[in-house]
Amino acid sequence: MTETVQLLQHRAEAYAEAVAGQDRGPIAFVAVMPQEPLQGYQGALGVAVANERGYFPVPLGWARYTSFEGAPDHAEYLNEEVLKLTDMESFKIIASTMGGLRYTRDVQ
Repeated sequence: MTETVQLLQHRAEAYAEAVAGQDRGPIAFVAVMPQEPLQGYQGALGVAVANERGYFPVPLGWARYTSFEGAPDHAEYLNEEVLKLTDMESFKIIASTMGGLRYTRDVQ
């Protein structure tokens, strides 16, 4: 595991814990275009909080990519391996931030 991936994991866990501590969430990471692109960076990560409009940008200091292609791979990795979300759970959380259906955790 690379140092970059380890750092992403620790920060992702911290985001999830912070949101859970505020009685919000769950969260999913999403690939985004930086709101204020720094020279040479084309991709970033955002945090989608279930049932809250929009996303929260992750600081470019730890989640920035010289091409957009790196961001979706890391978002998917963090959602699956750190947050333990299925693809469908990630999709539902992200869709709920866009005015789609409210996210509810399926209980089976």
